[in-house]
Amino acid sequence: MFQRLINVTVIFAIVCGLVLWFAVSHTMGNAVSALLIDKLSAIFGVSAATTTAWTSSFAVPFLVGVAIFYLGRLSVGAGVKSHRDKREIREQMALFMEEGRGLMAGCANVESDAPETESNEWAAKVETFLAAKLDNSYIARFRNGSGLPTPATTIWKPSHRNLWGGLHVRLARLQEFIKELSQ
Repeated sequence: MFQRLINVTVIFAIVCGLVLWFAVSHTMGNAVSALLIDKLSAIFGVSAATTTAWTSSFAVPFLVGVAIFYLGRLSVGAGVKSHRDKREIREQMALFMEEGRGLMAGCANVESDAPETESNEWAAKVETFLAAKLDNSYIARFRNGSGLPTPATTIWKPSHRNLWGGLHVRLARLQEFIKELSQ
């Protein structure tokens, strides 16, 4: 949050410097130039003569250079961070998929109880992750089987078959999310 405030402040200062430069170079007319210099000088707490001197000397080329450097740095840094975050999210989703496949295998064993408690805990853990790293729209999609083909299974016990189907939907959605975050 603090870094974002610094970014906004620096960008604001650069924009003010460019506006002053245009004002002093008389591209907006003398009356407008004088008004802008007075107002911006008051904001920064310096005299109009100082503001005029800054903008007519080295300050404007310096500010333009800083603006280009700083904005380029922001865009490059954001891309790397975003790429790294996406990779970490995909890797965690792959781990969730492995855990979900293990739960699906437990559904095939009709001799024991269906792993309903473990499946609910797994789904809650995945949903917490989705809310923290992405947003709530992913949770809604994670829970919804619309548009997915209904798989055939040989599991005859209804409690096991229904749980297997729910896990299948959630695993298919995780696979979709991984694919989307790979692009």
